[in-house]
Amino acid sequence: MKPRLLHVHDIPTTKCRVDVKFNELGYRVESIEAECMSQLTKSRFEMIILDVPACRLKKWLNSASNLFSFPILWWCDERKPATTAPHEKLDGVLCSGMNDNELQWSLLIGLKNYQTRVHLEREYRFLSTKLEEIKRVECAKISLSKQKNISETKAYEWMRTQAMNERKKLVDIAEAVLTEIK
Repeated sequence: MKPRLLHVHDIPTTKCRVDVKFNELGYRVESIEAECMSQLTKSRFEMIILDVPACRLKKWLNSASNLFSFPILWWCDERKPATTAPHEKLDGVLCSGMNDNELQWSLLIGLKNYQTRVHLEREYRFLSTKLEEIKRVECAKISLSKQKNISETKAYEWMRTQAMNERKKLVDIAEAVLTEIK
Protein backbone atom coordinates (compact mmCIF):
# COMPACT_ATOMS: atom_id res chain seq x y z
CA MET A 1 0.00 0.00 0.00
CA LYS A 2 1.30 3.41 -0.98
CA PRO A 3 1.90 6.04 1.74
CA ARG A 4 -0.55 8.77 2.66
CA LEU A 5 0.58 12.22 1.56
CA LEU A 6 -0.66 15.49 2.95
CA HIS A 7 -0.80 18.14 0.22
CA VAL A 8 -0.79 21.60 1.79
CA HIS A 9 -1.45 24.64 -0.38
CA ASP A 10 -2.16 28.30 0.15
CA ILE A 11 -2.79 29.04 -3.52
CA PRO A 12 -3.15 25.76 -5.44
CA THR A 13 -1.03 25.41 -8.54
CA THR A 14 -2.97 25.61 -11.77
CA LYS A 15 -0.43 24.09 -14.17
CA CYS A 16 -0.08 20.75 -12.46
CA ARG A 17 -2.49 19.61 -9.78
CA VAL A 18 -0.24 17.99 -7.17
CA ASP A 19 -3.00 15.93 -5.55
CA VAL A 20 -4.17 14.57 -8.91
CA LYS A 21 -0.59 13.76 -9.98
CA PHE A 22 0.12 11.70 -6.85
CA ASN A 23 -3.31 10.04 -6.90
CA GLU A 24 -2.49 8.85 -10.43
CA LEU A 25 0.77 7.38 -9.04
CA GLY A 26 -1.27 5.39 -6.50
CA TYR A 27 -0.66 7.52 -3.40
CA ARG A 28 -3.43 8.38 -1.00
CA VAL A 29 -3.50 12.18 -0.94
CA GLU A 30 -5.37 14.51 1.35
CA SER A 31 -5.31 18.10 0.18
CA ILE A 32 -5.91 20.99 2.57
CA GLU A 33 -5.36 24.72 2.78
CA ALA A 34 -2.28 25.80 4.73
CA GLU A 35 -4.33 27.66 7.34
CA CYS A 36 -6.04 24.35 8.27
CA MET A 37 -2.81 22.42 9.01
CA SER A 38 -3.18 22.71 12.77
CA GLN A 39 -6.50 20.83 12.63
CA LEU A 40 -4.77 17.68 11.32
CA THR A 41 -2.22 17.08 14.07
CA LYS A 42 -3.90 13.78 15.00
CA SER A 43 -4.03 12.51 11.42
CA ARG A 44 -1.40 10.03 10.29
CA PHE A 45 0.58 10.82 7.15
CA GLU A 46 3.92 9.62 5.89
CA MET A 47 4.89 12.84 4.11
CA ILE A 48 3.80 16.40 3.63
CA ILE A 49 4.07 18.29 0.36
CA LEU A 50 4.04 22.07 0.68
CA ASP A 51 2.55 23.56 -2.47
CA VAL A 52 3.39 27.19 -1.72
CA PRO A 53 5.33 29.95 -3.48
CA ALA A 54 8.95 30.47 -2.45
CA CYS A 55 8.11 33.81 -0.82
CA ARG A 56 5.84 32.04 1.71
CA LEU A 57 7.80 28.80 2.05
CA LYS A 58 9.59 29.80 5.26
CA LYS A 59 6.33 30.62 7.04
CA TRP A 60 4.59 27.35 6.15
CA LEU A 61 7.73 25.26 6.57
CA ASN A 62 8.06 26.49 10.16
CA SER A 63 4.39 25.76 10.84
CA ALA A 64 4.57 22.29 9.33
CA SER A 65 7.79 21.33 11.12
CA ASN A 66 6.31 22.44 14.46
CA LEU A 67 3.11 20.44 13.91
CA PHE A 68 4.37 17.27 12.23
CA SER A 69 7.30 14.91 12.55
CA PHE A 70 7.59 13.36 9.12
CA PRO A 71 9.29 14.29 5.83
CA ILE A 72 8.43 17.70 4.39
CA LEU A 73 8.90 18.27 0.68
CA TRP A 74 8.34 21.44 -1.31
CA TRP A 75 6.46 21.48 -4.60
CA CYS A 76 8.39 24.10 -6.53
CA ASP A 77 6.38 25.32 -9.47
CA GLU A 78 8.60 28.29 -10.26
CA ARG A 79 11.25 28.85 -12.89
CA LYS A 80 13.83 30.04 -10.37
CA PRO A 81 13.50 28.37 -6.96
CA ALA A 82 14.43 30.64 -4.10
CA THR A 83 18.07 30.27 -3.21
CA THR A 84 17.45 31.90 0.17
CA ALA A 85 14.63 29.50 1.05
CA PRO A 86 15.03 27.81 4.44
CA HIS A 87 16.34 24.34 3.83
CA GLU A 88 17.20 23.15 7.34
CA LYS A 89 13.81 21.43 7.77
CA LEU A 90 13.11 20.82 4.09
CA ASP A 91 13.75 17.20 3.07
CA GLY A 92 13.27 17.48 -0.67
CA VAL A 93 12.07 19.49 -3.63
CA LEU A 94 9.61 18.31 -6.26
CA CYS A 95 8.71 20.16 -9.44
CA SER A 96 6.09 19.95 -12.15
CA GLY A 97 8.67 19.07 -14.81
CA MET A 98 9.51 15.72 -13.17
CA ASN A 99 8.28 12.52 -14.74
CA ASP A 100 6.67 9.74 -12.66
CA ASN A 101 9.96 7.94 -11.93
CA GLU A 102 11.69 11.15 -10.89
CA LEU A 103 8.82 11.98 -8.52
CA GLN A 104 8.97 8.47 -6.98
CA TRP A 105 12.74 8.72 -6.49
CA SER A 106 12.46 12.23 -5.08
CA LEU A 107 9.99 10.97 -2.49
CA LEU A 108 12.38 8.18 -1.50
CA ILE A 109 15.33 10.57 -1.30
CA GLY A 110 13.19 12.96 0.77
CA LEU A 111 12.42 10.12 3.19
CA LYS A 112 16.11 9.28 3.49
CA ASN A 113 17.00 12.96 4.01
CA TYR A 114 14.38 13.15 6.76
CA GLN A 115 15.79 10.08 8.53
CA THR A 116 19.30 11.54 8.33
CA ARG A 117 18.12 14.93 9.62
CA VAL A 118 16.26 13.39 12.56
CA HIS A 119 19.29 11.25 13.45
CA LEU A 120 21.62 14.26 13.33
CA GLU A 121 19.23 16.39 15.42
CA ARG A 122 19.02 13.62 18.04
CA GLU A 123 22.82 13.25 18.07
CA TYR A 124 23.26 17.02 18.36
CA ARG A 125 20.92 17.17 21.38
CA PHE A 126 22.78 14.28 23.03
CA LEU A 127 26.22 15.83 22.45
CA SER A 128 25.02 19.27 23.59
CA THR A 129 23.79 17.72 26.84
CA LYS A 130 27.10 15.94 27.36
CA LEU A 131 29.04 19.16 26.69
CA GLU A 132 26.93 21.03 29.27
CA GLU A 133 27.58 18.25 31.79
CA ILE A 134 31.34 18.47 31.16
CA LYS A 135 31.21 22.25 31.62
CA ARG A 136 29.35 21.84 34.95
CA VAL A 137 31.87 19.26 36.19
CA GLU A 138 34.79 21.50 35.18
CA CYS A 139 33.23 24.51 36.88
CA ALA A 140 32.59 22.50 40.06
CA LYS A 141 36.14 21.12 39.98
CA ILE A 142 37.64 24.62 39.77
CA SER A 143 35.32 25.98 42.48
CA LEU A 144 36.03 23.05 44.79
CA SER A 145 39.80 23.35 44.29
CA LYS A 146 39.67 27.05 45.21
CA GLN A 147 37.35 26.49 48.16
CA LYS A 148 39.37 23.63 49.69
CA ASN A 149 42.73 24.98 48.51
CA ILE A 150 43.60 21.73 46.69
CA SER A 151 44.66 20.92 43.13
CA GLU A 152 42.02 20.51 40.42
CA THR A 153 43.07 16.85 40.07
CA LYS A 154 42.39 16.25 43.78
CA ALA A 155 39.07 18.07 43.50
CA TYR A 156 38.05 15.90 40.57
CA GLU A 157 39.11 12.72 42.39
CA TRP A 158 37.10 13.83 45.43
CA MET A 159 33.97 14.39 43.29
CA ARG A 160 34.47 11.03 41.56
CA THR A 161 34.80 9.25 44.90
CA GLN A 162 31.66 10.98 46.18
CA ALA A 163 29.77 9.94 43.05
CA MET A 164 30.80 6.30 43.47
CA ASN A 165 30.06 6.27 47.22
CA GLU A 166 26.63 7.83 46.76
CA ARG A 167 25.96 5.92 43.52
CA LYS A 168 25.19 9.10 41.67
CA LYS A 169 26.37 10.59 38.43
CA LEU A 170 29.41 12.82 38.52
CA VAL A 171 27.36 15.70 37.13
CA ASP A 172 24.91 15.37 40.07
CA ILE A 173 27.80 15.70 42.53
CA ALA A 174 29.09 18.68 40.53
CA GLU A 175 25.65 20.32 40.73
CA ALA A 176 25.59 19.74 44.49
CA VAL A 177 29.07 21.28 44.84
CA LEU A 178 28.05 24.33 42.81
CA THR A 179 24.83 24.74 44.79
CA GLU A 180 26.70 24.44 48.09
CA ILE A 181 29.29 27.02 47.06
CA LYS A 182 26.66 29.60 46.07
